[in-house]
Amino acid sequence: MVDLDRIAFFTRTLGFAYSMANCANKIWIFWVEDLAVNSFKDHNQCLTVSINTPWLPKSFFISFVYAKNLRSERRILWDELCEVASLLDGPWVVGGDFNAVLNVNESKGGGNPNQGSMEEFGSCLLDCGLMDAGYEGNDFTWTNGKVMRRLDRIVFNPEWSEMFSLTRVKHLNRVGSDHCPLLLQCSQAVQSFASSFRFLHMWTHHHDFLHVVKNNWDHPSGSTGCLNFWLKQQRLKSCLKWWNKYKFGNIFDKIKIAEDNVTKKEIIFQNDPSSNNREALHKEMAILNKTLFLEEKFWQQKSGCKWLLEGDRNTRYYQLLLKKKRVKNFIWTIQNDDGSILNDDKEIKRSAVDYYSALLTKDNDINVDPIANDWSFIPNIISEEDNTFLTNLPDRNEVRTVVFECDANSAAGPDGFSGLFYQHCWDIIGEDLVEAVIDFFKGGAIPKEVPLYALSC
Repeated sequence: MVDLDRIAFFTRTLGFAYSMANCANKIWIFWVEDLAVNSFKDHNQCLTVSINTPWLPKSFFISFVYAKNLRSERRILWDELCEVASLLDGPWVVGGDFNAVLNVNESKGGGNPNQGSMEEFGSCLLDCGLMDAGYEGNDFTWTNGKVMRRLDRIVFNPEWSEMFSLTRVKHLNRVGSDHCPLLLQCSQAVQSFASSFRFLHMWTHHHDFLHVVKNNWDHPSGSTGCLNFWLKQQRLKSCLKWWNKYKFGNIFDKIKIAEDNVTKKEIIFQNDPSSNNREALHKEMAILNKTLFLEEKFWQQKSGCKWLLEGDRNTRYYQLLLKKKRVKNFIWTIQNDDGSILNDDKEIKRSAVDYYSALLTKDNDINVDPIANDWSFIPNIISEEDNTFLTNLPDRNEVRTVVFECDANSAAGPDGFSGLFYQHCWDIIGEDLVEAVIDFFKGGAIPKEVPLYALSC
């Protein structure tokens, strides 16, 4: 709503060195002297620029968005973003007022958002390979006093998350506007966590996997029941770690080797199209396809995606889901019981430890005096027959049924083993698992060597 000739005045007033506007004069950007900003692609609803800084090894791209109110006009913007995605190569972040929501949870008050509009917006982000950066603060960035919606957001591509390991978006308070300002903070800090064992589903497709498990599991542990099962699990973890490193191998290195081998065999076959060379080429292509299949299984498990159809599977999409999950699960701040806000990583960790330490060490003040606690008023609604059925020890078939009713692709428990492990290796570990479950149901004392979480099996 301000004439373009006023941009120089605002540049000086706001303390910036340079400024730029898009062709419709609806988007203004300002920057300091340390940045080199160049227009990459201009549009009446979007302005894309490339940015170079002296403290980053390569340039990156930012698209500033101010979408139209009409759905038909926003379609032009979605096409523009898809075109920009096909042209640029590098880290890319897109932010601004998209005038659209992705789902009904991003709207409150008034009628439900248009389903077709939400689908078109979601398809645009998916086609461009853009994932939502998440946010802190108010759930809604726009309001007219009656209706509230999250119309403003920041999204980025996988290359952006590779350059900036942490991306933080804050919805600031609305002051003098019906929209929340968005504050974007980025960091290249690399967080390191202690690695823990995780059973990889792709292992089950290796011809030697069951043989490795059986050879390790069949060795006696010198114990019985729960302790026996837990000791064998710990031993198997060490074995699988070694086998994965020295026998199964790095799946990404294998893909590079397989691709190189296919290229070599293709050249040989082109120069001499004999039956032997054709057979050698087909053999290397089969190895490459198998390796790509294992890579797909790896990313599918890491991303936790279960709903894609056979024809929709794509390792790049799995990687996008994984990075989005990491951003979503990251804890930036935490509020103490006294209302104070903690931002430092060490303080957040200390607060969590202190909270659960206090929670798990509280004294039990329940009065167990049988006279003071007269439970006779509670009716006995369980018959002797029902009680006998409920207290019967489970048999092998019952335990097996429970194991195979679990979701094979479920997330691994604290022991690191997912449901697929118990199902795939049932013939090897089944007897020991049944023995451990029966031992637990008998109510015997749990050996101190077995952590309580190990009983999750």
